[in-house]
Amino acid sequence: MAVMNFLSAAPRGYRKRFAVSDARHQPPFRLALLGSVACLLLTSCLMEGSARRIVYVDVEHAPGLGYHVGVVAFSPAEENTSEILSVIEGIRTFLTDDPSPADCQAELVQRVTQMLLESGVEVTSYENRGQADAVLAIDVTLCDVSRSRELAAGIMPRSETRANFLAMFEAADPRVDRVVVSRSIESNAARRVTGSRISEEYPDYPDASEVVNHALFDATEQIRRMMFQWTETRELPFFGGEQCGLDSASLAVESGHYDRALELSLAGAQSCLPNAAADITNAHAATARLNVAVLYRMRGELDAALAELDRAREFDPDNRAVADAIEEIHSAQAAAADVIRAEEQARAPRGSPPSP
Repeated sequence: MAVMNFLSAAPRGYRKRFAVSDARHQPPFRLALLGSVACLLLTSCLMEGSARRIVYVDVEHAPGLGYHVGVVAFSPAEENTSEILSVIEGIRTFLTDDPSPADCQAELVQRVTQMLLESGVEVTSYENRGQADAVLAIDVTLCDVSRSRELAAGIMPRSETRANFLAMFEAADPRVDRVVVSRSIESNAARRVTGSRISEEYPDYPDASEVVNHALFDATEQIRRMMFQWTETRELPFFGGEQCGLDSASLAVESGHYDRALELSLAGAQSCLPNAAADITNAHAATARLNVAVLYRMRGELDAALAELDRAREFDPDNRAVADAIEEIHSAQAAAADVIRAEEQARAPRGSPPSP
């Protein structure tokens, strides 16, 4: 799954997914069991043949602008007042196989306008920009369709349609007359159709308008994250194993009994010390502490999680998974600080410039 990385650096070793949501939205924890082969996918595999489960935590991010908006205007190049103020009636869809950058820009402005209006943001004219929290500019420089054909796996005919999209998005704060966000927006949406291996003919190319509309949807979602608070879902590993009670805690995680998993993990970690006779290595001891840290992380107890990770690092200073976990928590702390700053700015008197 493609992820957009222009708002925050992804901690190494962690996959992430995005969703824009109300700040109060906290979906339940989910988990998945991966077989021991998944060990190969880790940045650092802690134990030979160990299985891991994946648990999920949500991280709230401030808008890319750094503050909340209630009123916006578009720059003169994008503004068409009659279309913008009536766009709530519904967006257009592409019916052409050969869109131009100008076509895509007009469509994207309408989609962004509808997204803003549906989110409760007022869209005003450029002449009234003094009342706006942000003035938006969108410049689409590339929007075309390419088609290709190949033999998949050397035997199955495949046809592909791809939309190539590139734009610049800027948001200026009229209160201080400066650009607060300038981002490149890219999308390479594609759709493939594979024919039968016994057929000598390539299938028809997928519909171009569908692919272009997907690219525009992707671009709109990227802009949404710059305008509104959004939620990132991160995957964290939780390890099993025969030593140190890891499997017992892992089974508790599988059943959703996280408090019980924490009790078992704490007990296992306290008794898990390197012992050649018991076949317990430094890596096992670090894994036990890492599991405790992950459970504290799920509870939002970040300081406790960091303390456990420090203990894990004492056992195995070069453990990449432990280093990744520390980096992830620091990233979450920075995101939380950004959210607080954005909320403080929202309570500031009108006309106050955003906090640096």
